[in-house]
Amino acid sequence: SMSFRKDGNYLELTADSLDELFSKENTKLCIFIHGLACTEWWWSSYAEKEYGDPRLNYGQLLEKDLGYTSIYLRYNSGLHISKNGASFTKLLDELVKASPREIEEITIIGHSMGGLVARSACYYGEQEDHSWVKKLKRVFCLGAPHFGAPLEKVGNFLTNALHSINTPG
Repeated sequence: SMSFRKDGNYLELTADSLDELFSKENTKLCIFIHGLACTEWWWSSYAEKEYGDPRLNYGQLLEKDLGYTSIYLRYNSGLHISKNGASFTKLLDELVKASPREIEEITIIGHSMGGLVARSACYYGEQEDHSWVKKLKRVFCLGAPHFGAPLEKVGNFLTNALHSINTPG
């Protein structure tokens, strides 16, 4: 099931847990979203390759350099993007409501399918008038196939072609 993660652990959306997450000085939140068939660990493996430290991830670098609180979204990439987007917008709304501190700004960074899930969540969040949308300052989509992935296009073409063939049933 979809959840937020921090340092590899499930993040409970309770006032106590979120009070530990945010420092008194820092209420800027960055959410990293992985791509297809990955988990939040994807962000660590690339930081390790680039910076040579196996304990390092991009969230930690963002916290150190720009003062953000970073968390990671884990979701089932086998589900449809719209279903994940709708679930993400509700989960983010729960986080904002449960936080004992006012979250002043939100940034979302999505890789590949994660960028599409982020975009879908923004759509549903706006449609449903969630309060977190007003706090959203940036969405970065890294390698997100906004116009369709080549494999998905081929799959759709083949599906339509096969449906047009009259087969005895």
